[in-house]
Amino acid sequence: MTESKESFRDKFKNLLSLSKPTSPKPVPVSAVKDVICDEFWLDISASQPAETRVAKIQEAIKVVESEILDDSVVKRLWLETKDLLQPETARELRVLELQFVRCIIQGQYRHLGIMRAVFFQALQEHDVPEDLPELVKTFEALTDNGKDAELFEQDLGPCLVNWLSIMKGDQTLLSLLINIIKFNSSYLDQDAIVMMLKYVCDLCKSRCDEQEKELGLQVVDAVICYSSLPHGSLNAVTIMLCHTSNTKKFCDQSWKLMRKLLGTHLGHSCIAIMCSLLQHPRFLSDWPLLRSAVFYVGMGLWGSVRVKTLKRTPQSVLPAFHRALRTKNLELAFEVALTIQRLVRKYGHELQAATWDHVLDIATSLLEIADENVSKKVQSSVLTSLQTATHEIVTFIEKLVSTEAYDGPVERLFAITEQCVADRPKDSVFLLISHKLRAINPTKQNWIPNILLLVDTFYKNESRSEIRLKVVEVLAPVIEESMNLYEEELINEVLVTAFKDVSAERDLTVKTKCLQLLFEACLLANNEVPSILEIIESSLTSDWVEKYTADDAESFSFVDIEVVVEGLIDVFKQKMYRFPGSNAIQAYRLLILFLRRMCSDVTYSSILTNSPLIECRREVFQLLLSLRVDHKGMIYMQGDREADIASSLLAVPDDGNATTVGDYGYLEYESTLDCVISCLNNDHSWSVISCVLSRLESLLQNKFAFTGNGPEPCAGYPCVHYVDEIASTLCTMTSDAELTKRKVYNPQIAKTDMQAAVIKVVSSIVCYHRWIDISRQRQILRCLESGFVSRCARLCVQTVTLCIAELPNDALLRLLPAVLNRLTQMSATVHLSTAVLELLAVLAQMPELFMNFVEEQYKSVFAVALHYTNPSKFSRYVVSLAHFVIGTWFTKCRISFRLDFVEFITRNFRSVNRPEAAASGMKSFEDVRNNLMESCIDMMARHTFSIGSATPKRSPLAQFLFDNGTAATWVVGNKLITVTTSCVKKSPQTQMSGDLAPVRKLTASEAPAKLSSSAFVPVSSASRQRHKSGGAVLKRYSGSHTANLHDDHPESMPADVEQSNPDLEQWLTGGWAEIYIRRPNGNCAWSMRIQNVQDGESTYAENALNIQATLKEISVALSSPEKDRERQSSETSEDLSSSSCAADSSTSSNQNIPSPPNSYISDSIFSKSPSTPPKISSLEPQIRSRSHTLSTSKDCELETAASAARERAERQRYQRADAKSVQFRDTRAGSTLRTRGQAEKAAFGGRTAFGTGGDFASPSHVFLQLFQSAWCTESIHRPILLPNTPAIERSVQVLDRIPTYDTWSTGVIYIGPGDGANGDVILGNEGGSPRYQEFLKGLGELVSLRDCDPVSTFLGGLDTKGEDGDFAYVWKEDVLQMVFHVTTLMPKRADLAFKKRHIGNDYVMIAYDDDNGSYVPGCTIQGQFRSAELVITPLDKRTNHVRYVFHKDPVEKAMGSNSGPWLLSDKHLPVFVRQLALHACMAAYVSVGEGAVSDEYSSKALARLKQIKRIRNRAMQELERDATAKSRDGRQVAKRADDCAKLEEFSDYVR
Repeated sequence: MTESKESFRDKFKNLLSLSKPTSPKPVPVSAVKDVICDEFWLDISASQPAETRVAKIQEAIKVVESEILDDSVVKRLWLETKDLLQPETARELRVLELQFVRCIIQGQYRHLGIMRAVFFQALQEHDVPEDLPELVKTFEALTDNGKDAELFEQDLGPCLVNWLSIMKGDQTLLSLLINIIKFNSSYLDQDAIVMMLKYVCDLCKSRCDEQEKELGLQVVDAVICYSSLPHGSLNAVTIMLCHTSNTKKFCDQSWKLMRKLLGTHLGHSCIAIMCSLLQHPRFLSDWPLLRSAVFYVGMGLWGSVRVKTLKRTPQSVLPAFHRALRTKNLELAFEVALTIQRLVRKYGHELQAATWDHVLDIATSLLEIADENVSKKVQSSVLTSLQTATHEIVTFIEKLVSTEAYDGPVERLFAITEQCVADRPKDSVFLLISHKLRAINPTKQNWIPNILLLVDTFYKNESRSEIRLKVVEVLAPVIEESMNLYEEELINEVLVTAFKDVSAERDLTVKTKCLQLLFEACLLANNEVPSILEIIESSLTSDWVEKYTADDAESFSFVDIEVVVEGLIDVFKQKMYRFPGSNAIQAYRLLILFLRRMCSDVTYSSILTNSPLIECRREVFQLLLSLRVDHKGMIYMQGDREADIASSLLAVPDDGNATTVGDYGYLEYESTLDCVISCLNNDHSWSVISCVLSRLESLLQNKFAFTGNGPEPCAGYPCVHYVDEIASTLCTMTSDAELTKRKVYNPQIAKTDMQAAVIKVVSSIVCYHRWIDISRQRQILRCLESGFVSRCARLCVQTVTLCIAELPNDALLRLLPAVLNRLTQMSATVHLSTAVLELLAVLAQMPELFMNFVEEQYKSVFAVALHYTNPSKFSRYVVSLAHFVIGTWFTKCRISFRLDFVEFITRNFRSVNRPEAAASGMKSFEDVRNNLMESCIDMMARHTFSIGSATPKRSPLAQFLFDNGTAATWVVGNKLITVTTSCVKKSPQTQMSGDLAPVRKLTASEAPAKLSSSAFVPVSSASRQRHKSGGAVLKRYSGSHTANLHDDHPESMPADVEQSNPDLEQWLTGGWAEIYIRRPNGNCAWSMRIQNVQDGESTYAENALNIQATLKEISVALSSPEKDRERQSSETSEDLSSSSCAADSSTSSNQNIPSPPNSYISDSIFSKSPSTPPKISSLEPQIRSRSHTLSTSKDCELETAASAARERAERQRYQRADAKSVQFRDTRAGSTLRTRGQAEKAAFGGRTAFGTGGDFASPSHVFLQLFQSAWCTESIHRPILLPNTPAIERSVQVLDRIPTYDTWSTGVIYIGPGDGANGDVILGNEGGSPRYQEFLKGLGELVSLRDCDPVSTFLGGLDTKGEDGDFAYVWKEDVLQMVFHVTTLMPKRADLAFKKRHIGNDYVMIAYDDDNGSYVPGCTIQGQFRSAELVITPLDKRTNHVRYVFHKDPVEKAMGSNSGPWLLSDKHLPVFVRQLALHACMAAYVSVGEGAVSDEYSSKALARLKQIKRIRNRAMQELERDATAKSRDGRQVAKRADDCAKLEEFSDYVR
C-alpha cells in the first residue's frame, strides 16, 4: 500500500511538474576521473575510429546518468559527439548518439541550462525520418515527457506538426503530444493546433489501430480541455466524433468528447454542423455518420445528460431529423425514433404546436419506413425495434392527450393511430374510440350511422376482445343519455342490429358484456323492452344445458347465464313499479323458464351441482319469494311497502282470469309455487333448498299471496291449492329416507340441520290449517311426533306446541294421546326440558283439548313434568316451570281423578328426586328437594277435594260472632292454625243493642259496580306500595268492617231482634269457634258451634230448634247490602265472574263452596231470603237435617252430668290462666297481642274482640279436640303454641304478606302507525286498533281498579284511586295471577314517569307493533328488570307474527334460546302470548331477578313453606329461651325424651 501510494504521489507530482529529476546516484570521484579523462576526450573525438568512439560513449553513458557533471563537461561531450548525428553517419551511430544525448539529459536534467535549447535545435534540425522514434524519445526526455519546454517554447508547435505529419500513428508521439497540450498549450499557436487536429482526425477516421484511435481522441480531448479548439477544426472534429461513435469501444468516449465540445462556445456551431450533415445530400449514404449526428443532437439538447448551456429548441433540429429519414435506413430511423421518444417522454408537456407538427411528421415517416420494410418482408430485429419505438412515441403522445398536456393537432395524432390501429396497443385504440365517440352525439349529423360505423370497425371486424369490450362499454353512456328521446332508434337500429346474434358469440367475456349492455338498455327503455328481452331469451333457451357434462364441470363456465339471471332480476325489480306491467311479466316468465330448465329436467341433473348456477337459483328464489300481495291485490317487494310506490303488477284475481287490464299486468304467482315444489323435490343443492325454505317461511306470513285479498278466498284463486301440496312436500322431506338421499349431494350438511330447516317452515304453515286437508294436518303432527327421537326434537316439540294452539280439535284430539305417550318415552334432558314443559303449559290453557282426557292421559302429563323436578339436574327455571305445570294440571283435572293422582305423583316424586351425595364444596340439594316436594304435596292436599279459593274472608255473620272472640295460634307441621272462639253476650238490652247494631246499619251504600270487584274497601294512596313482578306486597284491609255500614235502612232489622230474650242471645253468640289454617298453598277457615249442653242451659233447649232460622235471618240482614251490590255489579259488568265462597262449615252446612280469592262466606249466610226477613219471635220450628257441626236439642239433653262437670272444670281452668296467655289477631289487620279480658284484635279484617271467658270459649279447648294426639312420631308434627313476642308477630305478618298464589306482572304497549322508535309517543298512546283491543280482551279479565279488592286480586302496584287509570286486565288461575300494565288504559299526562314506573319494573313487556314491524325493542324504557320483550306484528288475514327479543343473556339461556318466531291467528294469540310472557317472567325471576339474588324458585307456595318453617324454628327458639329463663328462676322444666315415638302430653302447648 505504501509503494502504491508513493507511486501515486510521484505520478501526481509529475503531472504538476513538481517532481524533480532523480539525482544521479553518487559515483565515486575516482570513477568519474577514471572514465572522463584526457584519454577519454581523445578517444571520443571525430578523429578516432567509430569503434573506439562507440566504446567510450558506452562507458560514459553510465557516468553521465549517475554523476553530476560540470557544465563544461556536458558541453564538451555534446561538441565531441554531435557529428554522429549527421545523416551520412551510420544509423547505429545516430541511434547511439541520440541515446547518449538522452542519457545526458536524463542524468544532468537540472543542470543543463542553455544546453536544453542546443539539444532541441539539434533534434529539430535532424531531418532523418528513420530516426524519428529515437528523436521523439529524446525529445520526451528533454521535455520531461512533454511537461517542460523551457528555452524552446516558440519552436515547439512547428516541430510537433512536422513530426506528426510524418509519424501519424506513432503512439509515443501522440502520448507526448497529449502532455505537451496539457502543460504547454499556451505556447502552441492556432495553426499548429489546427494542423495537429487535422492529422489526428484523419488518423481517427482511418482504419488504424484502436490504441492509436484512443490516443487520437485523447489528443482532441486535451485540446478541448486544456486549449481552445480552433473554429477551423470544429467541422473535422465533429465529423471525426460522429465516425468514432459508431465504434462500440469508443462510443462512450466520443459522446463525452462531444458533450465537452457542446459545452464550449462552439456548442451551437457544432449543433449547426451536425444538422447540416443531416440535411446535406452528400452524406445521405453515410447513415452511420447521420445516426451519430442524430444521437449527439438529441442527447445534447434533451438527453439525460443534456448540455444546459445549449439554447437550441427542438423545433430547430427536428426538420433535419425528418430530412435525414429520406435515407429510409432502418438503423437511422431507429435512432431518430429513440431520440424523438426521449424528447416526447421528457419534454412533451413543454412542446409547442409547431414542434408537435414536426414530431408527428417524423412519426408518420417512421411508420411508413416500417410499413415499407414489412411489406418487403424484411426480417430484422431493428425493424421490430423501430416499430416498437415508433408506437411508443405515439403512446407517449396519447398519454399527454389523456392528461391534457398535449398542444399539438389531435386529429393528426388519431389519424396516425387509426393508420396503424391493427398494431396499436389496446389502450391506444381505447383512446381512439373515445375520441371518435365525441362525434357520436344527437346534436351531430349522422350520429346513428357513426355508431354503426364504430361498431362495425371496432366490434365486428376486430378480433381483440379488449377492444370489442371497449366498444360495448362506450356505447353504454350514449344509450343512457339518449334513451329517453331516441329509444326506438337506439334499440331497433343499433342494439338489435349489432347484438341480435349475441347468443352465438363464442367469446364468453364479450358475450357477457353485450348482455350487460342489453340489460342496461332494458332498464332505461320502456316501450321497446320486449325487443331486448327477445334477444336475451335466445341466450336462455340455447343448448347450454345440453352441452354441460359432469366431466368438464371445472372448465365449463356459465357466466353468461349468471349475467342473464342477474339482469332479469334487476329488470323485474324495476319494471314492477313502472308501467306497462307487461315488461315485468315478461321478465318474470323468463325467470320461471330458467328455474324450470334447471329443476324439471332430471336428464341433466348433474348441472344442479354447478356452483354458479346454484347461486343463480338462490338469487331467483330470493326474488320470487320476496314478492308480497297487499290488501288491494297489488304485488310489491318485501321491504318496499314503506316507500308507497305504486306497483304495476296485480295478483291473479280470485276468478282466475288473468287478462291484462290497461297498463297493469297480472302475475301468475302459482308458477313460483310450482317451481318451489319442484325445487324441494328435485334440487340437489342444500344451499338452494335452505334458501327456499327460509324465504318460504317468510312468505307464509303474507296470507294474501296464498289465499287472495278477499274476505273469503275463492275456490278459483290458484295459489290456494298449493298450500296443501307444499305441506305434503314438507312432510315428505322430514322422512329419514329423504334426508339420507339429500345428504349424498350435501355431505357437509348435517341431517339435523336439514330437518330443522323444514320444521321451521312447517311451523309457519300451521296457520293455514283451514286450507290444509285434515288428513294432511294429522300427517304434519305425525311427522313432528316422529321427530321427537331426532336431534332436532326440541324444535319438533316447539312446533307441536304451536300446533296445539292453532290446529283445530279434529286434527289434534285423535293424535294428542299419542303425542303425550311419546313425550313420556323421551329422556328428560336439559336440552328438551323447556320445550316439553312449555308444551304442557300451553296445553293446560286449552280445556277443549283435555276436557275428555282419561286418567292415563293425565298421568302422562304428570309423568313428563315430574321428570324435570330434580333441582340437582335441571335449572331453577325448569324446576319452577315443572312445578307450575304439575300444579296447573292438578287443579284443572277432574276432582274424581285427583285422589288417585296423589299417590302417583308422590311415588314419582320420590323416584325422580332420590337423594344424591352432593359433591365436595357444593351446596346440598336435600333441603331444596324436600321443600319442593312438601310444597307440591301441600298443593295436592289443598285441592284434592276442593276447588275453592286460597284466601278466605269472613262473612258478616262470622264478623258478628267472632268480633270480640279470643284467638290463639299453633304451628302443626307445615301449617299455622289459628282458633278464634266467640264471646257470649250477657247484657239483656245494651249488649244486644250494641252487638247487633251492625245488623241495623247494613245498607247498600255503594253504587252497583260495572265490573268484577270485591267488597273490600280500597286502600288509600298514602299507604300504596310499588311492586316488582316477582313478589308483590298485598294491601291489608284496615278498619272495621262495621265502619262502612250506614244506617240508611234501619227498617231492614226485624223489630223483634231488638227486644229478644237475653237467653236467646247467649244461644246465638255463645259456643262458636273459627278455625283458620295457614298453609303453603293457601288459607282456609271454618266456622263451627259446639253442641255439648252446659249446666243451666236446658231451659233454653226449646229454642235450639229456632237457632238455624234465627241465624239465617240475621245473615240475610247482614249481607243484604252486599247482595244488592253484587247483583247490580253482575248486571252492568261485561265479564263478571260469579262469586264463590271458601269452605265454611256453619250452623246449616259444612260443604265447601267456591268463593273469590281472599274471601270465605258461609253458605247459610248467603242463602236466598226476602229483602225484609221475618221477626225472630215469629219463626216456626223447622225440621232440619243432621249436620256434622250442629246437633239437635235431643242430643243436647242426653249429655251426661260427667260431661258437664268436665266442661265446667275446663272453663274454670281457662279463667285461672295466666294474664299473659297468648292471644293472636290476624296479621292482615295489624292487630296486637293482648291478654284475656282485654280488647284485642280479631283473627281477620283488623276487628277488635273482647273475650268474656264464657263456656267453651277457650281456643285451646277447640284445638285439643281437633288436633291433639296421644302419640307423636316426629317432632315436626308436634303442635307448638306461638309465644307472644314481637319477632313471632313480625314473622306471621311476613307470611301473610306472601300471596297464596304466584303473582306476575307484564307490561303492554301499543305502537301505532308512524310511532317507530319514539318511546315517548308510544307511551303516550291512549288507544289502539280494533285487533289490539280484541287482543287485550283475550289476555284476562277486565277489572275496575276503584272497585277491586287488592287482597283477592293482584294489581301489581296499580293505584285504586284512579292515578293509574280506572281499569286493568288480570289473568287469574288457581295457582297464579298476572296483571297486565297496559299503557293505553292509563291516563295521558305530560309526565310519563308513572307509566315507566310500572312497565319499567316488569320483567317482560308485550309490544303490539302496528307500525309494519318498524318498532325498535328497548326504545320505550330501559332498566335492570327488563329482560325480554314479546313483539307482536299484526299481519294480513288476522294473522300475527310473534317473537321474543331478549335483553338479558341469562334469561335467553334459561329459556333455551327459543325466540320464535310464531305465526298465530287473532283467535289464539292472547292465550299463547300470555303463556309466553309467563314463561319469560319465570325465567327472568330465577335468572336475573330476585330469585337469582336469593337463589329462590318462582313459587309463592315454596316461599310460604319456608316462612312457616322459619316461624316454627323461631318459636322453638323462643320457647327454649323461656324454659332456660324459668329454670334460672328455680322453676322446674320437664325433660322430654328424644325418642322417635313417644307418648305425648299437651300441657306445654295449651294455656
